[in-house]
Amino acid sequence: MIVGSFLVLEPIAILLRKGDTEYKKTVDRHLAALMLDGVVGRFYEKWFQQPIPPNNLRMDLPMTFALRDQLRWPTDRVGDEIGK
Repeated sequence: MIVGSFLVLEPIAILLRKGDTEYKKTVDRHLAALMLDGVVGRFYEKWFQQPIPPNNLRMDLPMTFALRDQLRWPTDRVGDEIGK
């Protein structure tokens, strides 16, 4: 159980080393392509909505609207930084 309020709500987040702009551009480009091609959505469905081997357990965890929208319109928007 999660208690308390969220500090920041992000549907997906990846941490990168600060200042490595070329690496960030590469990661952004490839992740956006995977999101727009539907690959990320298919992975999500496989691991969060379908039976998972070897025991065929189902999480039945539907995608949130925030994550669905992030996959439709990828962005590198940075959420509110905590402790800034």
